[in-house]
Parts: sequence; C-alpha cells; structure tokens
Amino acid sequence: MNITYRFLFLLLSAVIYPFFATHAQPVKTRSATASEIRLNMNHVNRFGSVLYVAAHPDDENTRMISWLALEKGYQTAYLSYTRGDGGQNLIGSEQAVELGMIRTQELLAARHIDGGQQYFSSACDFGFSKNPEETFSIWNRNKLLEETVWLIRTLRPDVIITRFSPEPSGTHGHHTASAQLALEAFFASGNPEMFPEQLRKLDVWQPKRILWNTSWFFYGTRDYDKTGLLKVDIGTFMPLLGQSVGEIAAESRSRHRSQGFGSARQRGEEPEYLKPLAGDKPVTDLMDGVETGWSRLQGSEKIETAFNIILRNFNPDAPVESVPALMDVRAELKKLNPSFWREIKIRQVEKLILDCTGFFAEALLSKPVFTPNDSVKLSIECINRSKAPALMGRVFVKDAGVLALNTPLQSNVLYKKAWVLPPGTVKEYANPFWLNEEKTSPGMFNAGLPEQAVKPSESDKFSAVLEVYFNNAKDPLQITVPIVYKFTEPDRGELFRYPELVPPISIVPKTSLLIVKNGTKSICELKLISNDERLKKGKLEFTTDNGVKVLTPSIDFEIQGEGIEKIFRFEVTGNSGRIFPKVKLDGNEYTQSIKRITYTHIPDLILQPKAEIRVSAPIVKTSALTVGYIEGAGDEIPQVLRALGYQVDVLKEDDLDFNSLKKYNVIIAGVRAYNTKSALGPKYEELMKYVQSGGKFIVQYNTSNSLLTDKIGPYPFKISRNRITVEEAPLEILNPSHPVFNKPNKISASDFEGWVQERGLYFTGETDAHYTKLLSGADPGEAVSDGILLHTRYGKGQFFYTGLSFFRQLPAGNPGAIRLFVNLMECP
Repeated sequence: MNITYRFLFLLLSAVIYPFFATHAQPVKTRSATASEIRLNMNHVNRFGSVLYVAAHPDDENTRMISWLALEKGYQTAYLSYTRGDGGQNLIGSEQAVELGMIRTQELLAARHIDGGQQYFSSACDFGFSKNPEETFSIWNRNKLLEETVWLIRTLRPDVIITRFSPEPSGTHGHHTASAQLALEAFFASGNPEMFPEQLRKLDVWQPKRILWNTSWFFYGTRDYDKTGLLKVDIGTFMPLLGQSVGEIAAESRSRHRSQGFGSARQRGEEPEYLKPLAGDKPVTDLMDGVETGWSRLQGSEKIETAFNIILRNFNPDAPVESVPALMDVRAELKKLNPSFWREIKIRQVEKLILDCTGFFAEALLSKPVFTPNDSVKLSIECINRSKAPALMGRVFVKDAGVLALNTPLQSNVLYKKAWVLPPGTVKEYANPFWLNEEKTSPGMFNAGLPEQAVKPSESDKFSAVLEVYFNNAKDPLQITVPIVYKFTEPDRGELFRYPELVPPISIVPKTSLLIVKNGTKSICELKLISNDERLKKGKLEFTTDNGVKVLTPSIDFEIQGEGIEKIFRFEVTGNSGRIFPKVKLDGNEYTQSIKRITYTHIPDLILQPKAEIRVSAPIVKTSALTVGYIEGAGDEIPQVLRALGYQVDVLKEDDLDFNSLKKYNVIIAGVRAYNTKSALGPKYEELMKYVQSGGKFIVQYNTSNSLLTDKIGPYPFKISRNRITVEEAPLEILNPSHPVFNKPNKISASDFEGWVQERGLYFTGETDAHYTKLLSGADPGEAVSDGILLHTRYGKGQFFYTGLSFFRQLPAGNPGAIRLFVNLMECP
C-alpha cells in the first residue's frame, strides 16, 4: 500500500469533520445532537463508497446523494466536471468565472446539508453544447480522464453512478461527455498502464460496477421500460433526523439559488431506477457483492464487537459515557496495518469522541483583510462541555510555528489563547486557485495537478491544527479548525468571513469595458485602494495592446491609511484592445484588481485578477435617446448603453404604467424578464398601450419552460428551445432592406464576427403573420432557425423580440453587436 494518507485525510475531512469543515464548507456553529451522534455511530458500522458523476452544479440528484450518505451511511461524493461558469444567473449580474465561484459555493452548501463530499475538474463550462463531440473538441479529454482516474483511485468507490447516459441523446453535450468520461475512467482506474505516474502515490482501484441513474424526464414519460433496471426506494424516513430523504434533498437542492432551483420538500416513496453500464450487475441491492461490514477491515473482529457494545449502551442523555470505550476503539484501530478503511474509521470514531464531549473550537482572526506586511492576532477558543478529562496540547499553524499550551480544559469553561501570527504566515493572495493562471484553452482551466484540480477550493490552506488529549490518553486527537473572522450583523446574527490576503495596494477600474466611439477620446476612471496604514508614494503606469493609446502614460500618487481610496482619470483613444494598469511602489510592481461577491446564502467571495480594462472602439452612430430598462435575470447591458451616451433608467414595478413609460423613447426587457418578473403579465396592457402610442419595446430572450405569462408582444408567438451554440455560425439577413439593418448603422456580415460563447438561444417557433423574421441561422448540420429576431409595427410604435445573446456580446465589447443593438433602439 502506498497511499498518501495525509492527502487522504484532507480529502475526507469535509465529511469526517463536518463541524470543522474544510474546502469552504459553511463554518459549523454547533456540536452534534444526541440523535445525530447515534446516526453517526450507525455509519461507523457501514463500509461502502459511491461516486456520483455529472457535468454541472445542480445536475446531481440530491435525493440519491442524501439517501446514500445519510440513510445508507456510505462514503458519498459528487464529481461535477464544471463549476457552472457558462450558465445563467437569476440573482445578479455575475457571469462566467464569477458565476462559477457562486455556484461552487452553492454546491458546497448543498453537500453540507445532504452529507456528500464535493469535487470538480479542470473543465470550464463554456456554454451549451449540443453533442459530446463538440464538447470534447473544447475540453481536453485525456486531462479530464486523468483527473477522474486520480479521484477514483483516491476515493475508491465501490459503485459509480452517472446522472446521464453515455449514449448521445437530445441532452446537453456536457451531460453525455460526463457519463462517457466516467465510464472510461471506470476501466482505466484499475489498469496500471493508465496514468502510471499516479501509482507513486496511489494504488489502482477497480470499482465493482457503474450505473446510470435514469429518470422519466430522459424518456419523456413515467412509463418508460424499466426491464433490467435496479429499483431502489430512496424516500426513506430517518427518525434520528426527523426527516425523509426527500425533505433533506429539497433543502440541499434549494441551495442552487443562482439557478432558481428552490424545491418543495417531498415525503413518501421515491423509486429510482439504475441501469447497469459496466461491471457486475446488481440483482437486489446497489452493493451486491460488496462487503459493507467490518469484515472488510482485516483484524477488526474484536473492534466490531466492542463498538457494537458502545452502540447498544449509548445514552442520549449523557453521550460522554461512551467516550472511554470510544477511546479504546480508537486505540485498537490504530494498531491495525494502515489501510483505506482503517483511516476512515479512525476519523469517524474521533468525530464521535468530539461530539460526545461537546467539544467545540474556533480559530478567530482580529480582522478579515490583511497584507503581507501585517501581523495578525489570532484567538484560539475551545470548550469541553463534558466531564471527560481533556488537555489542550499544541496548536500548529503552517509557517507560523507551534504554540505549546498543555492546559487542562475545565468542564464547560471557555478557554482562550491569543497568538500573533507574524507577517508572511499566509503567502498567497486570496483568489480561487483555478483562476490563478491563464486558461490552457477556452474549455480548460489551468488548475494544476490532478490532486489540486479536483478540489473545490483551498480554504483549508489557512487553518489551525489543535492537539487535544482526552481521558489521559498519550495519543492526541488532531483537530483541523478553519481560521476565520467572526462578526455579527443586526439582521443576520453571527457570521463568518474567510481571511483575505491582499497586496498593499489594489487597482479597481470603474468599469471593465470602456467605449471609445468613432475614433474620439474617452475618459477612463479607476481607483487605487490602500490596504494597510503605511504611507505609499508610487507611480501608476499603463501598458496596452492592439493600438489602444493612453494619453497620460504615468501618474504619480501618494496615499496613506487602510481603506483609503483615490480616483484617477485619464484619456484613452485608438483601437479596440486592452489597458493593463500597474502600480510601481517601493521597488515592487502590483497589478491586482479586487472584486468581492456578496450574497447571504454563501460566504463572501473575493476575486483578485490582474487589473484589465477592455476597450471597444465601435464606429457607431447614436442619438440622444432615453431608455427604460426592465431588469430580468441580471445583465450588464444598461452600463454599456450609458457608456454609449444613452440616458438609462432601471424601471421598477411601479414604473410600468403608461404615464411613466411614455417619457421613454425605448423600453428594453432584460434577459429572462418574463421568467422572473411577475409584474409583466398584469402590466401587459400598459406596455402595449405604450407601443401603440409610438414607443419602442425590445424584449430579449426568455426560456420557454418557465414563462410567467405568454402575453409578451402585440401578437402571439411561441418560444422554442432552438439555439445556436457555435458563435462563428453564419447568420443570414433575411430582409437586407429592413431599416434595422440600415439605420442609423449599416449592418453587414462583418458585424457578426468575433462573437463570444454563442449566437443566441430560445428563438421563437410559431409566430403570428404580423411579425417579420429578420435573421436565420443554424449550428453546423442542423435545421435552420428563422425566429432569431422578430419585428412588428403596432399602432405608431414597434416591437422587437430577439434571442441573440446581446447580454454576452455587449459587455464583451463586440463592436458589431453594439451596432446592431443600437439599430434596434433607433430603428425608424
């Protein structure tokens, strides 16, 4: 056996130590209840491991994961190949990598509820893909296979379950690709000739079987043929938790708030059907042929007997009574030869010891944000809420040394010890690790070696390890505690932030996109933020690419005080391209920007990319229009329109009456507005009155399956699921003489060059004859869609519906998309 058990411990700790969780799991604020302790005791008697595999956050079947982890007590993990970067955002304007950060945390919160572990890969969600061939033309298949094999050899699942079929179908290409990778890795993980370099740290591992978790929605009917499928009822009621699996799973799934996946609790029978894909076929049980008891751990016969006595004698009114026997079981486990299951059982028993004593520990910073020059105060706080003898030994913090305490912990007396962490304890700026380097390709993050790439995050890199001796034992429990900053808010109570190492100074552009119209000059604005108290005298400089010109090449500055900001403005002209600001200070060069993402359902997030301002230099004619914008699921089009010189007001529900609307030249509905804004249905007549009286109403795409009303335009149309995912796919202008292609800007094929991620989505299908269809196109080899852009005149006004992905193209600064959107607004 050559497994690196230290690495194994880190991988497993999020489940084995859920109250001292790593990998950015929510910080636990309480010990386990007596019923939870009893459930975890049951799980010590369970041996079995399952890996669930799919493509995106929210693809997973949370009912299945909850059942496997909590009811069956198996080691259960979910591998999501992507972080959901290419999806939509129903709660804000974050897109791409920022959305991936949000959805990563939503998955971690879901696993915190349903008991699973969470892993990822280097794959980037590049948007909708229609088949696995397209997916693998963008993903690095061999790299992802290598990472999957590493994870299988590490977690050693007896069973792998895929959410999707490996056979191509009408689903997302990422979905099918995820199942194909899982099936390929099922065989490769047991083959010593596959990725042999991994065998320096891991052993080969061959799972018993791999199955597809089928569902009626893949077949379109609940009466699909279930011959040869394994049926499992996952609707179990768990008395120790007071909930059914379906209730816990709904709470888990509801963590995906950015996707609008709030779910109702389900109770009662819940059959699931699993189709064997490879390996031994199960007959009656998922774990047929797998040893799921103590006989799997060689030499554990006496341990099993001793543990079952603990189980029988457990006193929920005094869990501490179990501690002496649990310490004996732990000692006996440590006498066994090192093995995969030995390590898991030791950690499970250690968690029971902590829970039975009511032990609780925190490592709290005096402030959440600090620079490499700062020393930071750390408070170690712990409490033994039982009569069991306990001694606090040493505390370890990487690169800060060892704090020797050797202090008895009195029953129910909070112990505190202050420690000053020297400058340099944390060496890396706070940033998602998969974003530290440039992508290796459009579909792959540069996330490092497989053991790094599969991690959800690196919040465990800054933690304290506490040695605690219970019952006068000579061998301490080592407890990993995340180092956090704790604070309170009046309306939310106690909250936590993960520590943030930032540079002495940060560069924050006012906008990520600067519009420079028609060869003129534009004013660009950015601010410098001082992140510590020191006086800073330095120089702000700029480099550019592609003919962008900054007319002020450098600016001297002086700034002092933590949190102090100074604003700088400079003129820019030239071509489309990029500006890279940098600060020279004390012989060092700083380029980091800083952005924080804050929502109440996830931890505060920080992103510190290299500061960059994209410059778009469209040749575009505009006029002085006033625009009312109805925000939908969140996009950044209003900011772009303001940069083009338009007056843009964001409209609220009370602004949607005719008298309020008539002061605007144009009303624009943001993406998925008719999926998210319930007021639009009741305000239909007011909006149509606005159009009929001479207004212009532009509606951007909405999904077909969650419309709050189908009354959108003056005449009926239906929204289909048609889309064009290949951003280079040619589009045909169906009516070249139409004003929208001619005034105020002449639109040609060149205006459709350089688009990002996709052409568009959710085009219209059936349409009333009053509408003029203006564009058509298709992905290679598919039928042509002609519902991409509709226009009609109604009374004195005009109505447009478009599935073109302007919400991606305009913030990306695409000149042609900008010109076309201006024409929609200004079409005579």
